Amino acid sequence: MDTTNDQALYGIMAILGGFLIIVVIIAVVMFVLRAFALYTMAKRQNIANPWLAWIPVAQDYIFGMVLKKKITVTSSLSIPFAQWVLVGTNALAAATYDNEIIRSIIVIITLAITVLALLRLYKLYAPDKAILYTVLSIVIPVTSPIFMMMIRNNTPVEYDFTDFDGTGSNKKDDHDSLTF
Repeated sequence: MDTTNDQALYGIMAILGGFLIIVVIIAVVMFVLRAFALYTMAKRQNIANPWLAWIPVAQDYIFGMVLKKKITVTSSLSIPFAQWVLVGTNALAAATYDNEIIRSIIVIITLAITVLALLRLYKLYAPDKAILYTVLSIVIPVTSPIFMMMIRNNTPVEYDFTDFDGTGSNKKDDHDSLTF
């Protein structure tokens, strides 16, 4: 006969099992949303083999290609070969599991590159909401695939850091400048 402790343990295991099932379902849904969004963007940009968006590691390659092969950091600095940088940093993070210090450094670098990549994606596809989407993607990571789905059919617009108003005109209103 089961004791009270055994029953409590079974109850805790059932709750944890239910929680695990919910987490796995959410992860699968987020993967499918991101894969479909990247697939659509890659197809619209005529990127070769857009179906690679459905393969976990290859998805980073397609992500980099959708970013037009670069991750912009500042007006004078960008990371070239974004498709390989994204694949490489994630592969390094996975490969260094036995060295905590190196893994921690690589994970921080990977997160920074991922945030910059998301910012570039949002600036290309939703320039007016790029900062909002990036901040929400950092604070609530499950929003990133949702935003990607929302912008997947937009036409990417290349930008530069002198395009302050998002129109390409760089024209400031009179009330935007201070004069003494």
